[in-house]
Amino acid sequence: MKLTRNSFNTYGVQDGIQTVTAIFEDRAGNVCFRGTVLGDARTSVFEGAKLDLLSPQQPVIHSRLGCFNGQRFDWFKPAAVTSMGWVHEQITHQARNGDWWVGTGEGLYRFPAADHFSTVKTARPLNLYTAKDGLGSRQVFRLFEDSRGNIWISTTAQNRVGLARWESASESVLDLSQVPGLSPVKEDRPRSFGEDPAGNMWIGFNQGLARYAHGRFRLFTATEGLPPGKINNIHVDRSGRLWLASEESGLVRVDHPSAERPVFVSYTTSQGLSSNNTEVITEDDLGHIY
Repeated sequence: MKLTRNSFNTYGVQDGIQTVTAIFEDRAGNVCFRGTVLGDARTSVFEGAKLDLLSPQQPVIHSRLGCFNGQRFDWFKPAAVTSMGWVHEQITHQARNGDWWVGTGEGLYRFPAADHFSTVKTARPLNLYTAKDGLGSRQVFRLFEDSRGNIWISTTAQNRVGLARWESASESVLDLSQVPGLSPVKEDRPRSFGEDPAGNMWIGFNQGLARYAHGRFRLFTATEGLPPGKINNIHVDRSGRLWLASEESGLVRVDHPSAERPVFVSYTTSQGLSSNNTEVITEDDLGHIY
């Protein structure tokens, strides 16, 4: 949906779009997406498929990347990619140097810098990082770029999860599964990332919250006062506090994140939330948290 001056413009099945799971903007000003579109058994309607609207058979759904230039949609699958995978949100990212990172079901692709995201449609990737390069598995689950230009990578598989970091200095992947302090959550999926003003990295898991500083992890769980629930999103506000979107405990504020024992404050339905399942957090120019 696009909010215009007087109304919403809605784009859906009538436009060949089934679902949209990620929205971002490229440097050329195009609004870009990740989601699923309609098509036949071979390809999508945006790539030449013709749908028989009178046919009793349901259209086939295809995972695609897309861009909207203000007038038309262009949905595509990069020529270099075979399997887009089943994860869509938070795995497509343009780095500070302009490179495009695209997580898939076959690993993590790094494409050359470009203002237009649509160039990845035909671009030759700079690299494809897989398990042999240090990823825990092929399916990328989350991506995050820290202030040093490193890319943090969460991966997932049926019986294994992974946590790795692409080092900008060496352009290589470091497997973080053996770093001290993380052993209790080796089977716990990393779901969200954040970085505090001191440069410490924070990682939200299904059952805990980890702080990475000086080459070590510090895990916080219920024992340290962390409210229960998967941590779906991490937001750092203008004063340096962390806010966690919890699946069970509503909104969790983390005061003094650099301290030995941060303070956790939970906001739930008792404080006015409509649900204790929180998904996304953002902040406006006045410092209000949404």
